[in-house]
Amino acid sequence: MAEKTNGAPPAAPQTVPSKKEAVRLALEEMGRNATASQLRPRIRERFGIDMSLKHISTAKNKILHGESGRRAAATPAAAGAAASAAPEAAPAEGERTSAPPRGGKGKAGLSIKEAVRRAMEIAGPDAASADLRAVIRKRFRLDLTGDQVNNARSDMRRGAGAAPQPAAAPAAAAPPPQAGDFLLADIRATRDLLARLGAERLKGLVDVLAR
Repeated sequence: MAEKTNGAPPAAPQTVPSKKEAVRLALEEMGRNATASQLRPRIRERFGIDMSLKHISTAKNKILHGESGRRAAATPAAAGAAASAAPEAAPAEGERTSAPPRGGKGKAGLSIKEAVRRAMEIAGPDAASADLRAVIRKRFRLDLTGDQVNNARSDMRRGAGAAPQPAAAPAAAAPPPQAGDFLLADIRATRDLLARLGAERLKGLVDVLAR
């Protein structure tokens, strides 16, 4: 009778569907940077397949290129799925949901010039055009360019500089003489009459003229 040997019998080599699959499994074990000469003994030991170095290199390149292509194709698809799955952010309370009109008339038919004038009242007449644009966009729903803001402000300043000056008030007329006010000429004339006629006759003359 033959003597039984102690221990388990040696394990049979693992079989795989194809040589390319053997290379893929060997790459998973040894890493993507493993060379064909390093992969060859592992494939022979694990799967019982004796492949040439050229065959291993060709299979490795196909495997690595295929993985790169799958990753590149999966990236935009995943990004699109994430974008479609993400809920759209709701606008904050009081925030408009549509873009402001470009130029023209905005809220309540407000003109560009009037919108700039009101923005200058809020931000100051010397505010930068970028600050005025922000106020106009937020308050009046008008999206103006920097040139539009600057041109409107220049027009308003030129108009303010050319405003007609108010006419000077006419000189006040001299008030009429009041009772008891005597001119120097009147006093001299009266004194001459008094010297020539005397007080009684001058008084009589005054009484006649007063009638």
